[in-house]
Amino acid sequence: KGTNYTTTELMSFFNKEFNLQESIKNESKINKEKNQQYEKNILENNGFEANKDYTANELDEFVQKHGSNQVKFIWNLIKAAAQKLGVTTRFMLDGTHKIPASAAGHYFGGKIENKASLFSNPESAARIIVHELVHGVTTYILKAVEQNNTKVLSKLTNRQLKAVEKLNALFNELKKDKEFDDTYGTKNTHELLAELTNESFTDKLKAKNIFEKILEAIFEIFNIPFNAYNESIKILEDLISNPIIENRYEGAQEESFSLYSQLTNQITQDNKSYYRGQIEKPTIDENGNL
Repeated sequence: KGTNYTTTELMSFFNKEFNLQESIKNESKINKEKNQQYEKNILENNGFEANKDYTANELDEFVQKHGSNQVKFIWNLIKAAAQKLGVTTRFMLDGTHKIPASAAGHYFGGKIENKASLFSNPESAARIIVHELVHGVTTYILKAVEQNNTKVLSKLTNRQLKAVEKLNALFNELKKDKEFDDTYGTKNTHELLAELTNESFTDKLKAKNIFEKILEAIFEIFNIPFNAYNESIKILEDLISNPIIENRYEGAQEESFSLYSQLTNQITQDNKSYYRGQIEKPTIDENGNL
């Protein structure tokens, strides 16, 4: 305030600011490429490629090797249905998908997509593969019934079709309940399934004695044998409600969910400090680490 600047001084100031922004932008681009290479490496180390469709049979070896006993138990009950229906899974590099930042994967365009960064923790990756497959196959069957897709319907048993009717009936029951007004999970049956990972929503379902009924419907949609019910229903509940393994090792969730955003935030801060002359210019190694 009260200081006069020459045109040359003003131009010099704005050029420095522009160069700073351009440098941060370029470093972020380089960082993204390095991070994608890191994800390609961990995928390759586990026998997978990015953006490639994998059937349940092709995922089986990985889940059997890295899944917990509970995860493998559910996997062995559901994989046949997924294989028969041809529901596949892709592993996506950062910047190549529309998976929400807070999610590990999603069912999109008839495909299950999981973040490739999950493979930084194979045990967590195995759990999420199974979790997303449960949602993906259930959604796939629901859509087939909605659209009267005879090709898919011909592969389903009467028990599975009745399970869809049961799930739809439960959804309609919730829609009539004023306590669930404006609840995201009552938008449609697909969002109902997605919201089963929302603790506050599932608590409301449990209070109405509806949550276990939904699990039973999912259980039957997969045509799981009745003699496996008692052992599997609680595991299925845990798997659907809590897809992420917490506290397995320090930073596991953060690395799985937001590896790229963390690196980008770090390098942005470091670049600002570098241009202020506070630190040496940051570098990233071949594995994508600062």
